[in-house]
Amino acid sequence: MTFNDTLGVEIHEMNDQYLEMRIPFKDEYKNELGAVHGAIIMALADVATGILANQLKYTAPTQSSYTNFLRPILDTKYIYAKSEIIKRGKRTVTVDCKIWSDDTKLAAVNRSEFTIVENIRKKPSKLTESLKSGNYERY
Repeated sequence: MTFNDTLGVEIHEMNDQYLEMRIPFKDEYKNELGAVHGAIIMALADVATGILANQLKYTAPTQSSYTNFLRPILDTKYIYAKSEIIKRGKRTVTVDCKIWSDDTKLAAVNRSEFTIVENIRKKPSKLTESLKSGNYERY
């Protein structure tokens, strides 16, 4: 089981330039203030931008990632992410991501850079397999 599988990623929509997804909220995600921990928000942004940057045919690990936290996520059933390709070059991919909760108020924004490397032999996750086949459940 991969990290993405553990998070319970659900895809709403995906194409070459755009991805919208969500994960279910878990009490284990709370920090000492009762808000969703920043590491969960950053992980969700990394998943949302990474899936899009890799586009199922590239191997593009994260080079850098920067997150601005705008407001806490306190009470929600899901945490949502929307990522969009800003630029796909020969060697790098830049992707922006927005994170919000059920109340639809923007909680964080993220910009991530990915380095395109030679394809590495890897066993695809369940999520990657479902995305490749187009047979994923949309919420």
